[in-house]
Amino acid sequence: MLAPPLARLAELETIETERAAEVPGLQYHGYVGRNREVVELMNLVPRVAAADVPVLVRGESGSGKELIARALHESGPRADKPFLSVNCAAVPESLLEAEFFGVEEGAATGVTSRRGKFELAGKGTIFLDEIGDMSPALQAKLLRAIEEGVVTRVGGSRETKVEVRVIAATNMDLESRERQGLFRRDLLYRLNTVQFSLPPLRERREDIPALTQYFIARSAQKYNRSVHRASGEVLALFSGYSWPGNIRQLQHAVERAVILAPGETLQLTDLPLELRQAQVRLTEQPIAVTRSVRKKVADDAERTMVTEALERAQGNATEAARLAGYSRAQFYRLLRKHNTRR
Repeated sequence: MLAPPLARLAELETIETERAAEVPGLQYHGYVGRNREVVELMNLVPRVAAADVPVLVRGESGSGKELIARALHESGPRADKPFLSVNCAAVPESLLEAEFFGVEEGAATGVTSRRGKFELAGKGTIFLDEIGDMSPALQAKLLRAIEEGVVTRVGGSRETKVEVRVIAATNMDLESRERQGLFRRDLLYRLNTVQFSLPPLRERREDIPALTQYFIARSAQKYNRSVHRASGEVLALFSGYSWPGNIRQLQHAVERAVILAPGETLQLTDLPLELRQAQVRLTEQPIAVTRSVRKKVADDAERTMVTEALERAQGNATEAARLAGYSRAQFYRLLRKHNTRR
């Protein structure tokens, strides 16, 4: 079952993965890979960066939408100005307007004056992630800030001039939400002056070895680990996996594995549980005894991972759960499952 991904891996290893394809005028250095569709998008970045227009970045969660926003910022005339990011889905709707535009002193009892992200960004860039979650009422105020270049703080009446550039991102079908009355058509048209559509990781598998190596090097430096590479089996699994969480999921999987790996090479047993289970499914055979053996191997790997995490955390279960990439409750269930003592 691993033969097809291994064959793909052999082809991928012929590609130079030490660096990204050259893009003239691109000043952003966080770009990794050689996928043709992504390279074409990155070639547009320097030209769009020089044009002071709103940009809408589309793509699945974790596909690298903020990467495009940062590349646009760093490749244009605003590169020496602030880059501020707001996740519209993570901030409660009741607080989002204040997050954007600030609060005037006296807006509520005990409230002091505070500038919002549009003022703080100055002549820089503001990145509005998951913009599809914003209410129509706030969308109208955002449209005014973009078109007229002025904002009014919550509880205030004085208009403040802003010159910020707006880059928005979404994983939603905004056209469908517009038809449902959930997203303003005029805002959609204004944001959609220039659009970037990022492919999911499963459609750019040729970049997986380079991304894996990049995340290994970065994680090893961050956590002072001696991991230098991934085994062929790991890369084969990565190349055949669907990656529903895209690049973000790959990054977190590699980071956790680097923390737990005992040697210089990432092995299958170092990977998070969901990937090890995917490995089991890839190699599954319709023989009961084989399934029993596979379950024992998976359980042994899981038990080893739990034990090593506890050792690294010096018996602190909360810290061990963080190192292993589990919630505290999930980690305690694993402790009980394997009868592991802290």
